[in-house]
Amino acid sequence: MSAQANKTRTAKAARAVTHCTKLLGSRMDDADRTACLAQLAGRLCRRLPPALAAVIAGAKVRVAAGTPCQHPAGEAEAAFAGLATAGTLALPGEVGLLVMLEMPHALRLTDRLFGGNGELPDPLPGDLPMTAELVLARLDQALCEALTDERGGGQRPQAAGRSSDIARAMAAGRGSGWTSIGIEIEEEGREAWSVVVALDDAALDRLARMGADRVPADRRRAVSPDPLSAPFADLPFDLTATLLELTIPFSRLSDLKVGDRLPVAIPRDVELTLGPIPLATGTIGTREDRVALRLSRVA
Repeated sequence: MSAQANKTRTAKAARAVTHCTKLLGSRMDDADRTACLAQLAGRLCRRLPPALAAVIAGAKVRVAAGTPCQHPAGEAEAAFAGLATAGTLALPGEVGLLVMLEMPHALRLTDRLFGGNGELPDPLPGDLPMTAELVLARLDQALCEALTDERGGGQRPQAAGRSSDIARAMAAGRGSGWTSIGIEIEEEGREAWSVVVALDDAALDRLARMGADRVPADRRRAVSPDPLSAPFADLPFDLTATLLELTIPFSRLSDLKVGDRLPVAIPRDVELTLGPIPLATGTIGTREDRVALRLSRVA
């Protein structure tokens, strides 16, 4: 056999191995990765509000995810350069999730944890104070709790440390593309704040394949259950609309008697909730001689 024929056979064999899905698994494209991160962000939006109690005690919160953003290899560090701190959460399957905050958000949370109103120092410090480590540790634990996957046996992610050096925190995915998404937290009566979560391409690929592996192969293309069909459609849920929250001094409270009149003001916007989860807001009106709530916004 000639050397040229040998070379041709070797090249064909290399191409066959390169494209063998049994050896390497199916290849993921950018759309697969953004969909995977959006699904993870959706889980955070549903589960994060109650988990944040240790960080912002007593506050009613709404959590919303932005649009996934892709960063080609070599451009991610520049995209995250304006963030002040990055924590790594170790998810099952050797998946490292980066959680990053801007300096003002971290400082406001720290000030509130120590009894302040969330005011920013002027000028801003060059580095986060050591006291910020406590609130950031609590935030990481809240995120771990929200990301615990009961379907996988209740495996809980672990906080694997924080760094103010964003490039160092990204070392595991250096030379790779990254996908990030912003998670915005709105608190009643306060300025919204946000975190950025990001995964490198290899970690996203592992995360997506883990999710696929939990579903039997013969059911992966099955149609999702219809929430408007039995048995889901008839499940009852208790919704709450708080029309009035009244604050009066103890002296007035102890003097209440039948016939007293208390001045009240019905709020312009009334929140409709399912447990701790905000569902909608609306205005109070009447329908068929009964008090009614006209929805103006649905979460």
